[in-house]
Amino acid sequence: MQGNQGSIRPYLDGLVGFNYLVTQTKIKNEGVEDEVIASSTNLEDVVFSYGAGGGLMIRVKKKSENGSEGSKQTEILLDFRVRYLFGGEADYLKEGSIRRDSGNVEFDITRSRTDLLTFNIGVAFTF
Repeated sequence: MQGNQGSIRPYLDGLVGFNYLVTQTKIKNEGVEDEVIASSTNLEDVVFSYGAGGGLMIRVKKKSENGSEGSKQTEILLDFRVRYLFGGEADYLKEGSIRRDSGNVEFDITRSRTDLLTFNIGVAFTF
């Protein structure tokens, strides 16, 4: 929810979606940069997520043009945003969680919430 007038524009966001966590093992060729010889997905999980956020857009440039089709306005705005997502509990592997024991592969699975706080700075254009 945001107004499209003024040089300072506060806004609010509502968010809903999913978090997808995946752990993969890759074996790379040491002689060739980024050449993957083999790869495997060891564990993956999907959990529901919802949250809210808000921000502030500040106009740094505005240009108006009058033409045959009416007036046209172009703007450049700085966008400052913060969001908090509440995520469910997910299973995942951390570095060192895959072990070989007597020829068998064992996984030390970690389970925790997937809550996430993000801060973003960006640029927006209107035309």
